[in-house]
Amino acid sequence: MADCRVTCRFHSTYRTRSKIVRYKRTPGNRLTSLRVKKLPNAPHCAETGKQIHGIPRVIPQHLTRQQRKVSRPYGGKLCGSALRAHILESFLNEENQALREIAAQTAKTAKQTAGKGHAK
Repeated sequence: MADCRVTCRFHSTYRTRSKIVRYKRTPGNRLTSLRVKKLPNAPHCAETGKQIHGIPRVIPQHLTRQQRKVSRPYGGKLCGSALRAHILESFLNEENQALREIAAQTAKTAKQTAGKGHAK
């Protein structure tokens, strides 16, 4: 039977979440232990909570500024569907505001013409 015992290569030997060990066979046919780094959480949308696509799942400090975000407005903060909803909502608000202004203008002109008719 093969001997698969390995000595610990680091000081703290408690088996915690941050000290996960993987075993690897070297080219010299020795079995050694390797410390596995923790995988950080993936970036999530601030509104929907969905994962943002296009951003790697690594520590943000290890990335350049361009790699930390997606090339669109609110890239890296909002997912595509949330951004689409924001754009649609702002467009509808602008349209509604324009309609209100037109309605106010027509009401004003109607009042002026009605006032002139009574003056005769």
